Amino acid sequence: MLAIKKLEPSRRTNKQLNKGRFIEINLHLKSFHYNFLTHSINLFCLITIFIFGFSLCDDSLKAKKLKMNCHLKRIEDCFGVFDKYSNGSVSSSDLLSTSRGLDDVCINSKDVMRCLRDHVQKCGTPLQRELADYIVDEFTHSIDRFCKPGQMREDFLKHSPCIVEKVLSTKEYKESCNNPFLASVDGTNQIETMDDRLQSACCSYNRWHDCLYAKITTHCQEDGKKSMVDFIDKTFGKLPDMICPASEFNFKGPSCKPFLKENGSNQLDSSTNPITRYMIAHLSFLFHH
Repeated sequence: MLAIKKLEPSRRTNKQLNKGRFIEINLHLKSFHYNFLTHSINLFCLITIFIFGFSLCDDSLKAKKLKMNCHLKRIEDCFGVFDKYSNGSVSSSDLLSTSRGLDDVCINSKDVMRCLRDHVQKCGTPLQRELADYIVDEFTHSIDRFCKPGQMREDFLKHSPCIVEKVLSTKEYKESCNNPFLASVDGTNQIETMDDRLQSACCSYNRWHDCLYAKITTHCQEDGKKSMVDFIDKTFGKLPDMICPASEFNFKGPSCKPFLKENGSNQLDSSTNPITRYMIAHLSFLFHH
């Protein structure tokens, strides 16, 4: 594992701190227990770090975890606020196409991230706690740019009804973008090496990302695509692009081909992969299959 120095926020400017942490985290993630890092309109990218980070913990932490009741069930409890999205009590179209829906997503997303950070502070290693603090701080800072009133929010709400109606809620999008992505994610727990798991996760993410933007451009024009790009990039920061740069994980290239699945939706309901189960159960408003 790469050695990473303890970060000292008080001795750096915010700009220096962010740049330093991006570099350190990027190096560390390639050798640590964060095997699947991605997003779905991007919250689950961050959630995933916590799920896999604690489902594949170091042996040295097992005694501590048993003593302190540190289990995945605690992480699952953090997702309780999303249940109303997956049980049909809240319209998925309203979440992304109305101001009230965005406010609801913003509030609940922050609550989930705080809950996850509390779990890491209780059960994680010093490095995991440092990473969790960084992720939650970055997430909170980024999402505030979009959750508060402003031109970016207005532009997204102008185009989001088209994005939801003509892309996200269609069978075509689910079959050509979502299902192949979920099938690839589902297979990550059958891959032996950390490098290959990261390769699989990033290749499948970049393909999903390209598929989503292509369909938005087709049905909602270039302005619709730009509004979604702004929503993803400005709301959730640059973590996915930092971990899975398209230049390194080109889903059309030969290095990605062995890891990409074309479909597999029939097997998803019986999946034993915790990531797939969490995404389908708690984020079904984004990942119907």
